Amino acid sequence: MGAIPHHAPDLRGSIRAAAVYFCRTGTPIRLPGVGRIRASLDRDGAFRVNVVPDPSLLRALNAPGTYTGPILNAGNIGLDNAALHRHHPHGIQVPMDL
Repeated sequence: MGAIPHHAPDLRGSIRAAAVYFCRTGTPIRLPGVGRIRASLDRDGAFRVNVVPDPSLLRALNAPGTYTGPILNAGNIGLDNAALHRHHPHGIQVPMDL
């Protein structure tokens, strides 16, 4: 059952607050059906947030024929690295944009 729409901002704020709290304590969190969130530090002491999506989320997103939005650069789908570089000789930062 989904969240009641007018409660969605409260829910997002609660999830964010929990993620900040647990990441600051070094404790990874798992959101069933969404994924795992954990913090790490780089050599300069800056925090990074690592998100590992739940396999069920990836399966749902990769289900054939379910995405209905626009895809910029859809012509890049299926190109290998050599073909991508032939089409974009000066490099490309993000080959696919939604």
